[in-house]
Amino acid sequence: METKTCTKCQETKTVDLFYKRSDHSAKYESQCKACKRAHDAARSALPEEKLKRSAYLKKLRSSPEYKAKEAAYKYVYDRIPENKEAKKIKQRIRRTNPQVIQQERLRGSVYAKENPEKFVMKTMKRKAAKLQRTPKWLNDGQLFEMEIIYKYCAALRSVGLDYEVDHIVPMQGKTVSGLHVPWNLQILTASENAAKGNRLW
Repeated sequence: METKTCTKCQETKTVDLFYKRSDHSAKYESQCKACKRAHDAARSALPEEKLKRSAYLKKLRSSPEYKAKEAAYKYVYDRIPENKEAKKIKQRIRRTNPQVIQQERLRGSVYAKENPEKFVMKTMKRKAAKLQRTPKWLNDGQLFEMEIIYKYCAALRSVGLDYEVDHIVPMQGKTVSGLHVPWNLQILTASENAAKGNRLW
């Protein structure tokens, strides 16, 4: 078998351990694959090379042609049944991760401080949805029962247990709108509530 000596490590190796070069008279790189990879990795780690590569990728990704190709690929990829199911499972697992829940709460807290007007609008929208979905025919006993459920959940949270009050049938679901009534309330852990999302039971 044909052999070649690497100019970097000075070892004689078979030509299959060298990259091919069609524009070179020797037909192969002067350095073997291992030395070439080590050289490229060391060069890529240089700060100026990182900045250059970052600027190139930023310019490439901002081009209309790249965005159009990326959108077309994503459109096809997201509609493959296996990928859709895998994405749902991944999201469900992510929602039940306590660290993710804590990060999202922290992110929400920071967002509320930086955008107080939007946070107020979201809160008011939630309150309005509750009022609209609270029937006028509820009696005092049923209203008291709802109050007890929320107080019990608050007591659990006060001792460090991460529980939330959830509407079994979501008040703002995509296909259905549940009522704000005692028999539509349940107490779930934050992870269970996040995994359930705005979907039916």
